[in-house]
Order: sequence, then structure tokens, then C-alpha cells
Amino acid sequence: MDMQKSEILAELEKEFIPSESLETIADKLKEELQERLQCSANSMIPSHLRSEPTSGAGGAGGDLLLAIDFGGSNLKFVLFQQLLNGTYSTKYMKSFAVENKYVDLKFFDRIVEQILGDVEDYLHEYQTCRSNENHRVLTVPVSVTFSFPLDTHNCVSVMGKNFHLTPLVKCTPLDKILQGAFNTSCIKLKLDKSFKFKISKNIINDSIAVHLTNKFTPSVEHDQERNISLILGTGLNSCFEVPHCTLPKFKRNPKYGDEDGTQNVIVNSELGFLGADVIRATQFDVFPTATLPMPLESITAGNALPFVLKNILEFYKIYPELTIKFNGQVFIDILECRDPKLVFNGVDVDFLRNIIKIIVRRGSIYLTAALKAVDSMIGGCEGPITVGYTGSFLAYSKFYQDQINHYSRGTISLEYMENSSLIGAAIASKI
Repeated sequence: MDMQKSEILAELEKEFIPSESLETIADKLKEELQERLQCSANSMIPSHLRSEPTSGAGGAGGDLLLAIDFGGSNLKFVLFQQLLNGTYSTKYMKSFAVENKYVDLKFFDRIVEQILGDVEDYLHEYQTCRSNENHRVLTVPVSVTFSFPLDTHNCVSVMGKNFHLTPLVKCTPLDKILQGAFNTSCIKLKLDKSFKFKISKNIINDSIAVHLTNKFTPSVEHDQERNISLILGTGLNSCFEVPHCTLPKFKRNPKYGDEDGTQNVIVNSELGFLGADVIRATQFDVFPTATLPMPLESITAGNALPFVLKNILEFYKIYPELTIKFNGQVFIDILECRDPKLVFNGVDVDFLRNIIKIIVRRGSIYLTAALKAVDSMIGGCEGPITVGYTGSFLAYSKFYQDQINHYSRGTISLEYMENSSLIGAAIASKI
């Protein structure tokens, strides 16, 4: 290194930290949000879900509900039992790795058979306890959070994470695929005489799941009119609600049928698309080569920031002998003084940490401005905002959380939504 460490840090500080005020950035991002709401077909996408539970959605005490979170490489599921007061208790929860990457119909058959095999003993116990009900077939609703994009017909559009999507799966509604898999597995496991599993057509993504969990979790205190939810893990997204009447005609849903704004709709913002004309990119930033770049995601999320660090180290020829794969976990571990299982021989880890802090501070400024922009757009006024969030990249970094608190001047309170993909899926089956 020809430059002194202090000189490198000063140079990075100047290049990364925006000169504009946070308020100015927020105003510009608000204008972009409003423009995307009215014109974009790829972001600010309204959900077909209602924002409130439908009447008669309660169910009887003792009813079962199976919620599944398909996050990609891992699958988690939970079997809930409804209590007499309408709440649910967890009877069985498990997660397992999805090893097979070839996505055909048998892919879903195997997953469903594993789920039912795991809960089979509890189902038989449940059946025995209710044997006085004339052995009627019991319907178990199944709700699903699916992390990959679905089109308007509930068909899987694309799958990343090294999954190979077959043509038949791509053109068949996911709820129909899953219903077939449950029917087949029930017969195979001889459960069909006692149970019928019914797939909810309200298959949601993880962003909407965290929004529903945030909105309907009694322990979270927030203004219902300013309900903002955030995902910051590998990627970035946010959900919130707007009056249906504010949507452009091509985004409106005929089932609402109101023009007076009384019915809110949940908007999946695709927040990562923001900032192309606002964020000042550096030579170290990694913008995806996709048709639609995601500037805000590229300076805030776990899929990009480790590469920003790698580019900085290569540019300044800092420790070229290191053979570290800088993924999100290593990035956060260094930041939080939880050094990874790597021996940094002769490496000034504090120096690396200070570089990472500059990268994260820049992301915190723009993310805070984006959340302020969302709050202003949905009618918020000056005052505290509670943002329900999930995503390991933010959850595991106290420094990142503290920077959002700092740049918001204490007005943004982050509330972690544990198991939101499962809880949100269960809520979606009732709305």
C-alpha cells in the first residue's frame, strides 16, 4: 500500500458519503416513489389481498392450519392449532434444506411428502382426540410464502439460487401444483380418509408476509396508518399501504369497486429499484447487469456490499494475498467484531472494519431517506416511525441498526418480525 491507511479512509469517506442533506435525498426519492406508483409496471405493485381480515375468517377453536415458507435453499413449516379466543398456538415447527435444484412436479411432491411425514404423528394424535366427531374428514388450510416471483396467474416466473425451472411448472399455477402434491401425498401416507389439505390461493412473497405480521402483531405499537415493513437481507424490499383510489387504472383491482379511498391496498414497492438519478455511484459499486438496475439495493443489501469491499481492497492493493470469500456473513462478522473462522495473518482487522463502516454508513443514509420518503408519501407527519423488518443482513448488525437510528435522529424504530414468513402466510389465508 503506497497510501497511508488514514489517507485511504479519508478518500473513501469523501467518495461514499453524500454531500446532499438527508431531507433533500428523501424528497427526491418520494418523487420517484410517486412516479413509480403511477407509471411503473415493475415496482409499486399492488397486492390482490385485502388489507383487513374478511368477515367469517375466524374458524372454530381446535382447527389446524399449516403454514409453509419456501425461501429457496431452505424450507420452514409450522402446524398451528387455533385456540378458542381466535389465536393460534404452534404445535410443530421444522425446517430442512432443499437439496434438489431441478424443479419439476416431483420436486413439490417430495417436499410435501416430507412435510406430511414429519407431522403425521401429530395428525394421528389430533384425530384420536377428536374421534367423537363421527370421523368426518377434517379440512386443514395450507398457506404459503414463496420467495420467488409469481405472475398474475400464480405461475412461477423465475427462480434464482441455482434452481432449474421446468416448462410445465412455469406454466402451471403454483396453488394447483401444491394441491396436487398434497392430494397425492395424503393418499400415499393414508391420511386421505381423515384429512383434506386445502391450498390457499393467496400465495404471498416474504415482503407481504412481514407486512402482515407487522400490521397484525399485537405486541408491535405503531400507527396503523403508517405501517411500513422492510426486508434487508440478501436483497431489499418494503411494503406499505395506499388508498385504492390513488392507483392508476392499470393497477386497480375491480373487486374493490370503491373510488372514495376507504379501502387500502398493500403495495409491494420493490424498493431496490429506487435511486438511479439520486444515488451517487462510486467506481467500487456493483450494479447488476440485469435489464433493470437496482441502485438502492446495490448500496444497502447483502448481495452487493461484500463485493464493494472486495473492489476497494483490490483497487488499493490492500492485502492482495488474502483468499477470503467476502460474503454477507463475513462482511457483518468483521463489522460486528465477530471475526469469521479465518486467520487474518498480519491483517489490520480494525482497518477493514473502518472501511466497512463507511460502506454501511452510506447505505444507512440512503435507506433512512427512502423510509422517510415512504412515510411522507403515505401521509405520515413528523414523529416516530415503527418499521417492522426481517432479513439477516440488518438483523445481525447492531452497527447498521444504530446508523439508521442516528441518521433518522431517533425517529425510526426498527422492530424485528420473527418467523414473519410463516405468521404472515397464516394471516394471508384469513384475508
